[in-house]
Parts: sequence; C-alpha cells; structure tokens
Amino acid sequence: MEEEKQEIVNEKVETQPEEVELVEVDLTDEMLEEKKIQLLSMTLQKDDSDLQLGELTAQLDGQIPKKLLQDAIDRIESDIKEKRFRTTNQQGSEKLEDATEAEIELMKIKLMTMNKQKELDMPMRDLRYRVYVLNKQKEMSDSPEKQVPKLLREIKTKKSFMPKKRAEREMGYVG
Repeated sequence: MEEEKQEIVNEKVETQPEEVELVEVDLTDEMLEEKKIQLLSMTLQKDDSDLQLGELTAQLDGQIPKKLLQDAIDRIESDIKEKRFRTTNQQGSEKLEDATEAEIELMKIKLMTMNKQKELDMPMRDLRYRVYVLNKQKEMSDSPEKQVPKLLREIKTKKSFMPKKRAEREMGYVG
C-alpha cells in the first residue's frame, strides 16, 4: 500500500510540464494572413462582448429584471382576480379567455414561485452573475481584449513568438 502511494507521488513529479523555450520568427505571408483573419475575428468578439456588457450593465443599473418580474406578478394577480387566462396564438398575439379553476390554480402556483424569486432577488442576482462572468472573461489571457494588441503588434512587425520545437519543425528554424 505504501509503495503504491510512492509510485503515485513519483508519477505526479514526473508529469510536471517542462518549460517551453520561445523564439522569435519572421511570419510567412500565409501566417500573416492567418493573423489578419484572427485579428478580424477577435475584434468582432471584443465588440460583441463590449456591447453585451454595456447592455447588461444598463439593465442592472435600471433594475430591469426586478421590474419585469414585478410586472409579471401584477399581471398574474390581476388575472386571478378577474378569473381570466392569457393564451398566445402562433402569431404571438395574446388573447384573454375565461379561466377554469385548474388554470387559476396553475396561476396561483406560478405566482408563489415568482414571489419566491422576488424574495430571493433571483433576477438581479442572475444578472449580476452574468456581468461578473463577462468581466472575468475579459481578463483572461486568451480573451479578445488581450489578443487584439498582440495580433496588431505581430502584424505590424511581421514577427511572432512560437515554441522553439515548433519553429524548428514547421519553419526550419535553426537557433
């Protein structure tokens, strides 16, 4: 048993990643075109995430999810009082019909759930979580925000860093 533990420890030590030596290489025309395509893609992704973050932040500042939930609660309470049931047709139009007792019970259950969501502040918590995740994604090393400046520099200088072994294999680098 003790020997097995020692073997596992030895395996873990042996699997430590080795340091990778990077070398600067001149970009080929093909590599330069790939970098330009990557730059276009990363710029689009960055702009999209900036727009998403701006929209979510504005919703958070305006407490939109909380207001939408309250609107839905008010609508259901009104429908229960007036004993009506909302249906939606294929075109998306809403139609009010007389509610059956079963439909009223379903609306009461939905109302209880929505009130619990309101009590737990779930819509706002969800939105704060989404804003947090987007901000953290922007900080990651592979994020478009970090890649765009790197790609611009590589395209401008027509040079890039790559692992030495890959440079030797793909580009005949001798260093």
